[in-house]
Amino acid sequence: MKELRIPLSIEDISDLKIGDIVNLTGDIWTCRSGVCKRIVDEKQPFPLDSNINNVLLHSGPIVKVEAENQYKLKAISITTGVRFNKWEPEIIEKLNMRAIISKGRVGKETKEAMKKFGCIHLSRTGTFAGAFALKVNKIKSVDWLDLGIPEALWLFEFNNFGPFIVETDIYGNSYYDQINKELESRIPLIYRRLGIENYQYSEK
Repeated sequence: MKELRIPLSIEDISDLKIGDIVNLTGDIWTCRSGVCKRIVDEKQPFPLDSNINNVLLHSGPIVKVEAENQYKLKAISITTGVRFNKWEPEIIEKLNMRAIISKGRVGKETKEAMKKFGCIHLSRTGTFAGAFALKVNKIKSVDWLDLGIPEALWLFEFNNFGPFIVETDIYGNSYYDQINKELESRIPLIYRRLGIENYQYSEK
């Protein structure tokens, strides 16, 4: 287990390899489609300091409004990363991101941007949303609340947030790609053991 403190530097992430397990401590902001569109499509100014806030979380948090400007976090549901591929490369470059947290894998263009500009992808493990919320010390701010609570840009202060697995490192290596290659190499052996060496898969 590796403990990382935000803001992250290139040195913090350069030694990380795919498959490593990490926790994060510090400020992390949430990003869904609405925020992506504001930053990339509408070219609106980023409301935070990207030199400090260089870790984003693809999440639509469940937040209860208790009073005006008073909020209580109920749960954090981490969403699939590949769905943001059309915006993510520009966000990585424009905001100098060092880590992106999501579920699953990222798209090809995002992976290339991570390699070019120095960013990693951290994928969630099996921890449930309620447990992730317990890692939040406080809600520091919220912007673009007109998008709705799940779509707004929330800034949370986390303590030992994780565990996450390094799915893509800054060298463009993908944990999913590695696993797929290992599985593909085993298929001929599996077919031989089943007595179907000449089996050809067809979608017809």
